Amino acid sequence: MTWRIVKFISYLILAVFLVFFQTAFINALPLPWNQLNLVMVILFFVVLIVDYRFGLWATVVCGLISENYSPFIFGSIILSFLISIVVINFLFKLLFTNRSLFSLLILGGIGLMLYRLANLFYVYLGYIFNLDWHKIVVDAVYLSNLVWQLFFTLFGLLVVFLATRVLTKRFRSVFLVGGRR
Repeated sequence: MTWRIVKFISYLILAVFLVFFQTAFINALPLPWNQLNLVMVILFFVVLIVDYRFGLWATVVCGLISENYSPFIFGSIILSFLISIVVINFLFKLLFTNRSLFSLLILGGIGLMLYRLANLFYVYLGYIFNLDWHKIVVDAVYLSNLVWQLFFTLFGLLVVFLATRVLTKRFRSVFLVGGRR
């Protein structure tokens, strides 16, 4: 029982640190480096490679913490996170057969696009109903930042996947050799 509490608290501290690192350090970098969304990279990796249920809880915790630093209507970040995580898990279970680098990159790209579209939708919805004064303008700068964020997210997923492959025995190629008959 004590071990589970310690494990839960350590994961909670890691989630808080991840969001703080994203908010305080990465967002302060100059363009285009500030377009790296490290929270999404880690959440996609956890959901698709490690465990869906753990990734869902991590998504809720990271989303709630991220809401505190968002200028948009409350709920837009966490709902966008959850929509993208649930849809990519559904696509993974439905269409993809293994936990490979290519499936991770494809689903990571789809998940990021879903996150941005859902966030755009919720911000516009809040603006239309006068719940929020922010309005996102979809122009060349927005699309340029979207492309950079897609690039950095896919590159981050590649780095995390390859680091996991090197540091653990997961994801190594296995060759089946026929024995004597």
